[in-house]
Amino acid sequence: MVLPPMVDRSAIFKEAPRFINAVECDFHMGANFMTRVRPQIYSQLSFELPKGSRTLLLGTNGSGKTTLLRMLAGKHFLPKDSLNMAEKPCYHYPRLNETLNFSGDWWHSAPNFDMTVEELLDKPITENARELIETLDVNLGWDLKRVSSGQRKRIQLLLSMQRSKDVYLLDEVTADMDVIQRHKFLNWLVLDNQRKNSTLIYSTHIFEGLDNWPTHLMFVNGQSKNLLKEPFGVVEVTPELLQQHGGLLQIVLTCLGTLKEEEWANNG
Repeated sequence: MVLPPMVDRSAIFKEAPRFINAVECDFHMGANFMTRVRPQIYSQLSFELPKGSRTLLLGTNGSGKTTLLRMLAGKHFLPKDSLNMAEKPCYHYPRLNETLNFSGDWWHSAPNFDMTVEELLDKPITENARELIETLDVNLGWDLKRVSSGQRKRIQLLLSMQRSKDVYLLDEVTADMDVIQRHKFLNWLVLDNQRKNSTLIYSTHIFEGLDNWPTHLMFVNGQSKNLLKEPFGVVEVTPELLQQHGGLLQIVLTCLGTLKEEEWANNG
């Protein structure tokens, strides 16, 4: 299976209303039990992403990528209207989960019950589930207590994504997949995006074969607690951009190199 060729979506994006946006968003983690200090993760964070976009969320380890996905999923308290999805505040809108999927709260051990994948799937089995069973190479007869950690993660991804949503927030979902499973899954995400105009934000450290995947790149800066400013924080991916900078991997290396230099300068 080959990823579809990149199409020029610039006209679509210019006409699309802002779909996901942050407006000078501040976020602190909970207080440390010993010090009572609440670490600041984001300060005055502002950005916009259009509906139907496929965004790679990028940054160094510990820069706040997972936290941002959890903020978008409504899992952290935020001031009203500082982070919004479809003009609804991410934390304060109680029906957010009806339109959003967050894949990132992974099981760290096998569930303490004997059930097969087929028993856990919604009935009737959805179109998404049928496609993902083949895409993720999942056996419906697998018992959750008797599979490998990689198989267990693919099962959880299947269960999480079996119903279509408007937004998918994906946190390192392909880290335990082999190259074929990863390629098929990323291809399925593109096809689902093009069929249903779903919006994807995908955090990953694996960039092989992704040149044609994203429509946007977003670089978070753990030092400034905001987005990277130079060469860009949020950028639309076009064939011209990739050609100018030598491909997606070279863009990522340049930007992450800038972030690493800031970390070394600030932390010694």
